[in-house]
Amino acid sequence: MAFIFAVMRATLDFVNTVFDHYNVLCFGGRLPRLPIRLTDSLTHLGAFVHPKVWPASRPRGAGECHMRISRCLDRSEDELVDTIVHEMIHYYIWYTHTVDDGPHGRQFLALMNDINRRLGLTMSVRGLTTSETLDSDTRIKPHLICITHWRDGRRLITVCARKRLFEIHAAFTACPRVIAVEWWWSADPWFNRYGLSRTAKAMLISDTDYDKHVATATPCTCDGHKFQPITARQPSSKP
Repeated sequence: MAFIFAVMRATLDFVNTVFDHYNVLCFGGRLPRLPIRLTDSLTHLGAFVHPKVWPASRPRGAGECHMRISRCLDRSEDELVDTIVHEMIHYYIWYTHTVDDGPHGRQFLALMNDINRRLGLTMSVRGLTTSETLDSDTRIKPHLICITHWRDGRRLITVCARKRLFEIHAAFTACPRVIAVEWWWSADPWFNRYGLSRTAKAMLISDTDYDKHVATATPCTCDGHKFQPITARQPSSKP
């Protein structure tokens, strides 16, 4: 497919045409069309927006999400196509229930790199961080850590915002796909790499990272109303 304008601003017709074309090329036509919203944002050239919490028994549909594309700047067609397909990858991961280890995690990057290689696109991810960058944040601060164990064998981590702890606890304990919920407290700077979550979002954690950083933290209990560390029972002074 060739587009004839060298520099342009996004239009609904253009975005939908690109969506339909790359839906077939990249995703086998699996993605239903979704609402497109053109914005005047200078800071976010594109975004895929979807509900943060989704009932396990309810199929995901295009009517529950939308794509935002900025029309604020004159941009080349190639740049616009890259932005649209980038957001389509987010849509695909969400729509197919694919679990990734971050917003631009391994699954996202694998899809992006494959599409770039096969179709000559030049998508990239801003702010990609190396392990050295992640480890460079050495601030000491408290972390409220939720580890969830899922029926399919996965173990996921959520570092929770303090004011949303009980809401997140309720969401995970009510999810039929979650079989166990653990709570931990730690001041280990390693956990700074996870942003504070205000909703029940979770990312994969490796066995190595779990054993090294989570299992050495302070175990806690949460009953939905009170959060406290588990203290070792003191020996009784009675005979």
